[in-house]
Amino acid sequence: MGSKKIEARQTIFTDMAILLRETVNPEDAAGLPYIGLEHIQEGGLHLKGVGKAEDTVSTKFKFRKGDILFGKLRPYFRKVIIAPFDGVCSTDIWVVRAKSGFDQKFLFYCMASQKFVYFASQGSEGTRMPRAKWEHVGRFCLPHFTLPEQKAIAHILGTLDDKIELNRRMNETLEEMAKATFKSWFVDFDPVIDNALKAGNPIPDALAEKAARRRAILEKLEKEDPKLPKLSPKIARLFPDSFEDSPLGPVPKGWRVGKISSICDLFYGKNLPKAKLSTSGYPVYGAAGIVGYIDVKIFNQPQLLITCRGSNSGLLQETEGPCFITNNVIAIVPKYLNIYRHYIKGYLQNSDIKSIITGSAQPQITISSLSMLDILVPQSEILNKFSEQAEKLFLQRIHLIKQSRILASIRDTLLPKLISGQIRIKNVERFVGEIL
Repeated sequence: MGSKKIEARQTIFTDMAILLRETVNPEDAAGLPYIGLEHIQEGGLHLKGVGKAEDTVSTKFKFRKGDILFGKLRPYFRKVIIAPFDGVCSTDIWVVRAKSGFDQKFLFYCMASQKFVYFASQGSEGTRMPRAKWEHVGRFCLPHFTLPEQKAIAHILGTLDDKIELNRRMNETLEEMAKATFKSWFVDFDPVIDNALKAGNPIPDALAEKAARRRAILEKLEKEDPKLPKLSPKIARLFPDSFEDSPLGPVPKGWRVGKISSICDLFYGKNLPKAKLSTSGYPVYGAAGIVGYIDVKIFNQPQLLITCRGSNSGLLQETEGPCFITNNVIAIVPKYLNIYRHYIKGYLQNSDIKSIITGSAQPQITISSLSMLDILVPQSEILNKFSEQAEKLFLQRIHLIKQSRILASIRDTLLPKLISGQIRIKNVERFVGEIL
């Protein structure tokens, strides 16, 4: 009788989930997106990148939109997502689908729970490259929930994730807005071309194509609706109305070309102190982003960083505030106003950073090579205006990032309690409704 009572109260994982192993060779999957472990955010439950099937080698697994993808290699990294499209993935990723009578998103949150991840890790095989075993996780148990209860739990947690995803897309838009303004002002020289066309001044041959495209855009805007937003006259007046030659080719008159070291100080990061990394404190930036947190800091203000060692050499990073940086990155600190970092960031994003990377076995960028990189320096009034706009967008992005972290923390706090049945669904629905 006792055994039957336990079975009535619990559900075994193998009763819920199907492991799919449909294989495909890369040459037969050309054109399909590829997801490897490197494309899944550690612990974040979202995709951070995507590759191409034709760029891979060896057999892969096929998956469909909506399938659960769980990284079985080092499962403690908690790399699990719901596939946003059809594609192929690494064979170190499980492709999982819910059985009849179980909700797919509910199953996803079960597999994303720390309890499941811990259980999978406990049964891993291998020392240096531990891999979770399906036969082991098949014995994972959780309380039995009816299908409506499963859907309700998935809806609660999914609502939080939907808001996190919305914030992520909004941040992408804000970043693209800053990039678009930079490109218009400092790469395509749109305001200068506009002023030159209006004044009847000559356009250099190297910019003739851009000028023709710009003239067509202005004529179209004027014809369709003269009230459509354009660069304000106050800002337009800050830009010159002619060009001059420079080592970089034709540039706006009065703008100078210098070395990046003339406007920035460059610093290598430091070796990590003996204190161990933790999950709280100041973020530690390494070659590919935040690698952990620590109780000491190097900088108090947001900084622009560039990875200087390893396969990620040349990667630009922007910190949010106080931080520690490792010796795998170089800090690029403006000598004058810290707000100029937005211009430097945009300029480096549009520069050929790969040209200063040396070494094949161990790619690297040195301070000496970075310091000699040419940079175009506009007048301070233009820099101030751009930096003012970019800073507003940056602060909006930081606000959304912090909000998403709070939402993710709430989700990860609620998840185990909902999955274990410790808290009532209705109470949580009301709480989530209030915070959103």
